[in-house]
Amino acid sequence: MKEPFNIEWFGYLAFALSGLDAAHTRAAPIAYTMMDLHKDRAAIDYPVGGMGALISALVKGLSNHKGKLRLNSRVERFLLEEQDGSPACKSVVLSDGTTIRAQKGVVTNAPL
Repeated sequence: MKEPFNIEWFGYLAFALSGLDAAHTRAAPIAYTMMDLHKDRAAIDYPVGGMGALISALVKGLSNHKGKLRLNSRVERFLLEEQDGSPACKSVVLSDGTTIRAQKGVVTNAPL
């Protein structure tokens, strides 16, 4: 194997499936993805322009809908409320004590 992409891909898979706990590995989604890749007509898709283009599109969509993006804002806790009989995150408390309330919901990249 000499292609840099393949070397990196298999290196990533080896790490992702390394047996670390859920907070330190992406093993579950990778295993699910690997199952899908073995189905008939399976393919690996990648966004045109790379992940940066995907992030830019998400930020643009957020801005277009009057959302606010906060970077480097450590969340201390998520505040759950009942909505239609199920828990929903409507607010977060930042490490500096600031509480941010969402109109519809909170989107986060926090690990499990």
